[in-house]
Amino acid sequence: MATGRITSADVAMVGSQLKLLLTLEGNQQILFKPQWYRRDRPLRGGLLSGRDRPHAELASWHLQRLLAVGRAPPVTGRALRLDAEVRPVATARLRRTITRRGPRCCVSGECRYCSPERPVCTDSAGLLAGAAVLWLPAGGSLRSHPHPWQRTYTGQPARWEQEAQFCRHVRSLLKPQRLLDLVDAAVLDFLIQNGDRHHYETLGRGGPMVLIDNGKSFGDADVDHLDILAPLLQCCSLRRRTWRALRAVPAGQLGPLMSVVAADRQGPLLTAPHLSALSRRHQVVLEVVRWCEQHSRPGHHVLVGD
Repeated sequence: MATGRITSADVAMVGSQLKLLLTLEGNQQILFKPQWYRRDRPLRGGLLSGRDRPHAELASWHLQRLLAVGRAPPVTGRALRLDAEVRPVATARLRRTITRRGPRCCVSGECRYCSPERPVCTDSAGLLAGAAVLWLPAGGSLRSHPHPWQRTYTGQPARWEQEAQFCRHVRSLLKPQRLLDLVDAAVLDFLIQNGDRHHYETLGRGGPMVLIDNGKSFGDADVDHLDILAPLLQCCSLRRRTWRALRAVPAGQLGPLMSVVAADRQGPLLTAPHLSALSRRHQVVLEVVRWCEQHSRPGHHVLVGD
């Protein structure tokens, strides 16, 4: 995925932002998300500010492996030479969006927020860095489902933001294991500060949940949006194995552990402020679970499953 020869390239018509669908030698396909910002640039202004961050996609995958939460497809860093690797094998619709700006090669692609006036360009070394995400193999089928705790994106409060007993409604709609999947996802999303989980995907109709599209993460290291934890706060249920994974990390050590685990050919994925924020948010999750244990109704078990 990181170095395989590209045999064809096209626009990936998924999501709202620029992505390339690359086919590698051997017919393996990857989704390439380009880097728009320096990794040390803080993105202020809220959870949805800015474009997707490929280093966040990479770091999120490593964090899922560390905590055994979720089932994200493998992802690795990759740097493309647009002129030499992509343009010669690009489809016509992709090739017409590849241009030059002085010595740099640029691509704008086709998507909701794509624009020829705002392409992404190679660096001074002629490389376009980004994240290469494994594409679902032929024969696989991802099913998308609305997330019960999705935001309205209109400035108006959602139902879950107004109803203290909203979890009762969700329990009436979902099987217990799927609800626990969503709580696991909420824990991960709070740690990485991804507030854009408006849908979730499963393999087939009732298969395991797959956590894809984590690019709206690690924007502002100084802010913790507690409402991302709403599924845990409102339902007060968590898998025992998730709790064991969280407790296995010593206090204040999630950031240092990630600095070791999240190694990538493109260098450190997270800056010191983001690593510190991971450790801080890890403690918040532990405190929320302990609060649930102290305030849960009689007969309700906070930790469930194996």
